[in-house]
Amino acid sequence: SNQRKFDEEAFATLKKGPMSCEFIMSYSEAKKGGGAWIRSMLADALSLHPNYINLLGYSGADAGAFLREQPEVVAAGLREMGYRFVPTAVSVPQTLSLGAPITIDMSWVNRGAGRAMRDAKLEFGLVDAHGKVAGVADGGDIPISRWIAGKDYRVHARVIFSAAASGHYELCIRLTDPLYHRLLQLPLRRISSGWYL
Repeated sequence: SNQRKFDEEAFATLKKGPMSCEFIMSYSEAKKGGGAWIRSMLADALSLHPNYINLLGYSGADAGAFLREQPEVVAAGLREMGYRFVPTAVSVPQTLSLGAPITIDMSWVNRGAGRAMRDAKLEFGLVDAHGKVAGVADGGDIPISRWIAGKDYRVHARVIFSAAASGHYELCIRLTDPLYHRLLQLPLRRISSGWYL
């Protein structure tokens, strides 16, 4: 109970590194409790907001058996640990003029149990009929390191597209870690180079 309290307080400060979890039991012992017990162990681990969870099993063979015998539990852990940012609504003007500012309003959620280590840079792109990004606009930095599951987050970006031919486009977005220039993956349809429709 003290460790759980410590974990909750560390997560609530939103100033520390990611949480990692480890099961203190072998898979061979855990499976004696049945599938419901193993699923409850995962739910308990996810309640601690981990970015990473070790496989259940003390040895390679034990962890291998867990991977083979519990694919649904493994898939749920992979999907729900860490962070998973999803834009749930995007409002953008139907027309724009190059060089003129527009406002793009977005609602985001974090569907993962953990949180990001750093904030991210948001960019918007205009995708032509051939799937090529024809124009890019800087959406600024967004505070994803503070986004936790169970809340909605609004982003109001005032952007200017300065290079693209007249025509019809789809909007795409990408998030970049400004420290390491790593592109963040989003659970959306990817077109190229970290861009998502």
